[in-house]
Amino acid sequence: MNIPDTTVTVIAVGSPRGDDWLGWELAERLRASEKLAEWGTRVSIVLHDRPGAALLQAWSHDGLVILLDSVRSGAEPGTVHRFE
Repeated sequence: MNIPDTTVTVIAVGSPRGDDWLGWELAERLRASEKLAEWGTRVSIVLHDRPGAALLQAWSHDGLVILLDSVRSGAEPGTVHRFE
């Protein structure tokens, strides 16, 4: 596995209940991943239930941020949206 030189923060947004659970489910699966354990402390996984301004604080570091959230976009289910 190619481990990046930077830190990675995975932010899952949503709720453990209702129809907005997908981000949390993905984050929990990542936490349980043996492959992710190889990254050590370079990866942190954060869960936020309707984070509001707390999302900015979780996002404020120099490394890579991956945001997991479910959205209605009109695209096919499972479509990945990437923003630079």
